[in-house]
Amino acid sequence: MELLIQQVPEALGSLTWLSHVFLQGNHMLSGPLPQWTGLHLIALALTGMAEMNYGPLPVSWNNFGRLTDLFLGNMSITGSFPYYGAIGNVQHVTLQNISFTDPSVQLPYDWGYWYSLTNLTLKNVTGLTGGVPAQWPGGMSQLTALTISNVPGIIASLDSISAFSNSIYRMDLSSSGIQGSLPASWVTSFPSLQYLNLSGNALTGW
Repeated sequence: MELLIQQVPEALGSLTWLSHVFLQGNHMLSGPLPQWTGLHLIALALTGMAEMNYGPLPVSWNNFGRLTDLFLGNMSITGSFPYYGAIGNVQHVTLQNISFTDPSVQLPYDWGYWYSLTNLTLKNVTGLTGGVPAQWPGGMSQLTALTISNVPGIIASLDSISAFSNSIYRMDLSSSGIQGSLPASWVTSFPSLQYLNLSGNALTGW
């Protein structure tokens, strides 16, 4: 039986009152990712097929000024991160099982303008270089849950995490190739911390 693979529907962009789009689990949807320039989304969740390329992240998504929830999973993406600094109301962001195929893709500095962000999850993401942008800790002042798990090469040491919000109560930095020791400053840096996962790294002491 031949499998019918269809592009993520661009036509949804004409439904101007549409505010929530959930397309998880539809593994026969292909790229490219839709522009949807006419929408004013609050929540967007898309999952695809891990071995399929969905093209670049759309520049037009920077117009989703009302967006609070973004979930992308199971896809390969070309190009780097576009500027998304205008998505200032976003609260929950998850990138999971994502492969960036172009060389030298770095995490975007402008996510540091997401002042309402409370939950950031980067899990099983490959193809990234560089570190955590210096703008993130100061800008993400409302962050309470941080997951950077199985994202190699992003966190060289735990010192680079120390400046994040002291409101964080859940932190998962597992399997990310982190070396060195657990900074003593974390006792005061994260007084609200309840859950900490550092398994699968190369830590050498406390």
